[in-house]
Amino acid sequence: MIKYIEVHVNDIDKSRHFWSWFLDEVGYCPLANWEHGFSYSLGESYLSFVQSDKHQKPEVFHPTLKKLKHLPFGASSSKDIQNMADALMYRGIGLDLIKQSEESAIHKEHSLWFTDLNGINVEFSTAA
Repeated sequence: MIKYIEVHVNDIDKSRHFWSWFLDEVGYCPLANWEHGFSYSLGESYLSFVQSDKHQKPEVFHPTLKKLKHLPFGASSSKDIQNMADALMYRGIGLDLIKQSEESAIHKEHSLWFTDLNGINVEFSTAA
């Protein structure tokens, strides 16, 4: 089990605005809040966002750099995927991809990809 993931961001206020809403939507609970960061938990694991040092801020969060590629979250159903897509668009967050695979012997996969306000790629998917 992963204990926690800490993500350093360029703009903690943008992250706090977006991720507080998103993490509430997917079942996480607020854990800690401080001037330069915040955390949300699910079970015994938690996710923290921390303001990058002003002198060490990365220019861009780019998926091909040797850093975190994306943050994947699980959805319970295709309806959850569509509801999240609608909520993201309502909040002005562009969708990168909505994918529905052909039904296989195991499951039918639905996924939604988008980018947060600091350029972090996020996946919301029913895939196992």
